[in-house]
Amino acid sequence: MASACIGAARPMLPTIADRRAAFAEAKLLSEQRLQIIWDRQEAEKEEIRLVKEAEEARRRQFKDEVTKRRKEQQAQVDGRLYRYWVRDKDNAVHNTGTVYCGESTNVGAAWVAHGRGELQKEGVVQYKGTFKAGTPHGGGALLLLPDGESWEGPMWNGAMHGVGTYAARDGSRRGAVMRHDRRVCFLDELTCGARLALLSPHFAWHGGGGCGGSGGDGGGGGSGGTAAVVVHEGRKPGLYCVKFDGDGLCRDINLAEEPFRLLRSLPHAIPLELVTGTGDPPPRCATALSADAPARPTTDYAENIYHDDSAALAAAAAAAAEAEAAARRRALRKARAAAAAQLREVDAAAVIDQAMEEERARKLRAAAEEARMAGDVAAARATALAAEAQRKRWLRAVST
Repeated sequence: MASACIGAARPMLPTIADRRAAFAEAKLLSEQRLQIIWDRQEAEKEEIRLVKEAEEARRRQFKDEVTKRRKEQQAQVDGRLYRYWVRDKDNAVHNTGTVYCGESTNVGAAWVAHGRGELQKEGVVQYKGTFKAGTPHGGGALLLLPDGESWEGPMWNGAMHGVGTYAARDGSRRGAVMRHDRRVCFLDELTCGARLALLSPHFAWHGGGGCGGSGGDGGGGGSGGTAAVVVHEGRKPGLYCVKFDGDGLCRDINLAEEPFRLLRSLPHAIPLELVTGTGDPPPRCATALSADAPARPTTDYAENIYHDDSAALAAAAAAAAEAEAAARRRALRKARAAAAAQLREVDAAAVIDQAMEEERARKLRAAAEEARMAGDVAAARATALAAEAQRKRWLRAVST
């Protein structure tokens, strides 16, 4: 029965041919799948290559455009670049190293800086701003001064004029009011209560007398200007509200345009409405009146920033040389005093050594004297003993 069942089930098992056909079909399917994956990878590689080529083409195009734009800009700069030349006694032309780049105009056969431009000397910017007929004129300028200082502010016919920023040699920056290349004052000096002398004659109708002569800070007289006091700062740079001493009126005055002097020798005059609180001053007045505000160095109207400091430098050099010579003299005196003290110490040591040597010699002499005396005592004792023995022998001889 079992053998019959096995014989009946044997035709249902796969034959070798069936297995080979199934293996070939599976191999074909795997090859097709691998081909599909390979084709997909090749398509992705081709797409990446095309994207890279497109990016490289765009990069080359952008680089070419930038190079072309730079060449055009350089051509424009070269077209607006002017150099300053001088002629010597032999009529030979020499380059001064000064270069101007900017707008210009022609006056006859020559060019003149006119408009926005930049003036350089040996590659260092000396002035950057606007020009008018070859002269620095206008606002928003940067001027490098010969002594290492700089000015950022308006210019008027080649002179610093108006409200700007003054930078010293040490890098400190302070707002200042300039008038015809002279520093009138710093902006932080125009605090609430500062006394002014307005020099323009159209303020004389306010009355209140004058402020002394044009060169001092005293009072009295009418030729020194109209007296006023600063109430608060305005909304624009250089604009201040001032109160006149004569009629007590308050006006907004642009101190960047009006001539004035700062009366530093007079005490601050605080308006009554600020003290009683009836007025409405801006908050900056309260900060300006604070007692713990740091003191700032002041300046004088007659001070010219284009000063020749060669004499001061020579005096400073002479003072430094004198101080150095005095220091050398002090050092020499100290060295001599130290040498004398050292010699005194050496002499004292020699005296001490000599005294110690004498003490040792004295002790040796005393020891020798004691030894001699001990020898004499021993000799005397021996002599006495010998005499006593001789006497005893003589007595025995006599007795016998």
